Amino acid sequence: MALRCVDDVAVRNIGEEAVLLAAESGQYFGLNEVGRFIWEKLNDGSTCEEIALQLASEYGIPEPEARTDVMDFVNSLEKSSLVTR
Repeated sequence: MALRCVDDVAVRNIGEEAVLLAAESGQYFGLNEVGRFIWEKLNDGSTCEEIALQLASEYGIPEPEARTDVMDFVNSLEKSSLVTR
């Protein structure tokens, strides 16, 4: 699935976490370390499958769990209009 982060989102990194501000809606979103990892990989153009494999490797979690986590997170980003297909 080809996704891209929308252009009007401001990102502020705070330690290992991040805060996103969606300019259009004015909503703030807090990302934990894993959320920030996924967001950054999406910005780099990685696919969900690539991100899941990297997440599993980086955090030592099973690949099926990583795939589910990535898809759940990406779906929430899409519902909040932070990414588009």
